[in-house]
Amino acid sequence: MRSGPGAGYFVLGKLTAGDTVTITGRTADAVWMAIQAGSERSGWVSSEYVKANYPPESAPVIATPPLPRQLLVAQASADFAAQQGFRDWFYLASTAPGSSKFIRMPWDSDGTYRWCCDANYSSAMRVWSAGAYPSQSNDAVRLWVSPYDGQLRISGTAHKERVFGNGGNGVLVRILQNKNMLWENSLGPSETAETSFDLSVTSKSGDEFYFVVGARGDDVGDSTVFDPTVELLHPGGTDLPAPEGWAEIVRPTAAAPAPTPTRPPAAALCFEPRLRHYEEHKGCCAEVAGLVYNRQGKLFGPRGAVVRIEGPPANNRYVREFGVDASGGYSITALSTDVYTVWLKGPNIRSKKYEVRYDDLAKIRILVDFYQVACW
Repeated sequence: MRSGPGAGYFVLGKLTAGDTVTITGRTADAVWMAIQAGSERSGWVSSEYVKANYPPESAPVIATPPLPRQLLVAQASADFAAQQGFRDWFYLASTAPGSSKFIRMPWDSDGTYRWCCDANYSSAMRVWSAGAYPSQSNDAVRLWVSPYDGQLRISGTAHKERVFGNGGNGVLVRILQNKNMLWENSLGPSETAETSFDLSVTSKSGDEFYFVVGARGDDVGDSTVFDPTVELLHPGGTDLPAPEGWAEIVRPTAAAPAPTPTRPPAAALCFEPRLRHYEEHKGCCAEVAGLVYNRQGKLFGPRGAVVRIEGPPANNRYVREFGVDASGGYSITALSTDVYTVWLKGPNIRSKKYEVRYDDLAKIRILVDFYQVACW
């Protein structure tokens, strides 16, 4: 729910699928609905997510609130929590130094307030409220997923921490938008003086902003303070007091998992694969490629979705995951056995599996598309 009818307005909080609300108004085109969700929770939501028990066009057209000229929407240290996705922040490790492929970090189980540490990482590696410490083999990454359309100002400072950031070869700090470099700076072994950044970028809702700290050859003394702030800008807007967001409950990642439900949650995304066709191509090896569609038949790149592919269950079993891009496409190349199983994976995603077989690995491409369906 937002403070106004559009993705340029402040996010007040989030509702859950199945919540009952009262429609109190709409925009003239009925694309956005003003709703009341309890005595203290009113705001605007896209009509795409509202199932009304009467025609939405019969709700009254009401005035649109003004856009704020400048509004703080995110700050790494203030938003830090023991829950992946809390206030749209995630805590990741790269699969290799400098890689743009990431996996989620575990929460530290010993009670220290940080993300870090399992058998796959250096014991020094961590992300804490105001910074990060990379390992020699993995960058330490903080990700913010923007819920806003509009102009963003990303600002702050970076420097080696004065106690645990002294020594080694230094670090490389970077800011990326959807894997595209926005800013990069090297910090020397004892560079405790602050290096500032102040960026103005155009954002679409769903854009991913990565704040990366990478080691430079070793992970000695690499503790780095890196605390970005994000502001939403509307140059033609009005000076307004900041809206008050809803109180949110942090559910620590380390808590015992809930019992597995017998049915998927209402918000689950379910997909089934469908073979489009086989075709010859000029590449060196067999390929699987395709597209992902939502319930409306439109191309769709679910956040965090990957295509999983596995070869025959043998000692040399081929197991890989390939990302689905924002426009819903994926491509898997250089396959070398004649039978594979593919399916879609990701946060809150369920998928049926599809087996592909090749007659000629040198020139066959198989196109398998995934369609969102009602959950089973």
